[in-house]
Amino acid sequence: MAVLPVGHPLAGRDEVELAELACERWVDNDFARGWCRRNLVEACTAAGFRPPFHVEAHDYPTALAFVAAGIGSPCCRASGPPTSPPGRVRCRSCRPTPVRSILAVVRDAVAAAPPVEAALAELHARGGGGTGPV
Repeated sequence: MAVLPVGHPLAGRDEVELAELACERWVDNDFARGWCRRNLVEACTAAGFRPPFHVEAHDYPTALAFVAAGIGSPCCRASGPPTSPPGRVRCRSCRPTPVRSILAVVRDAVAAAPPVEAALAELHARGGGGTGPV
């Protein structure tokens, strides 16, 4: 999810390819360089660039304030409120499609239990039905 200032040329679109954001002045909200930043950098690398962070905020609301002030964009985050605060527009970033792996380890003694089978089937269905065993 990219968060852009309202007047940004890409702000009116539902979807923005990550590569289209390569030359932006990036605002980051993961100052500690945790897993959110690692995922973002990996996605940008897959899109062919390394995000040039011009502002590194300590939290998401501060990063959004920098975006609204026009100091930088995009502030990417998969989670967050479903609507944008005033002055900012959210649009889904795509290509490359994020990749995730969900691993479930189950003891043999309970592997055939209906609740375990149901939970694994639900994880498999929500995960896109990959090729791994269920």
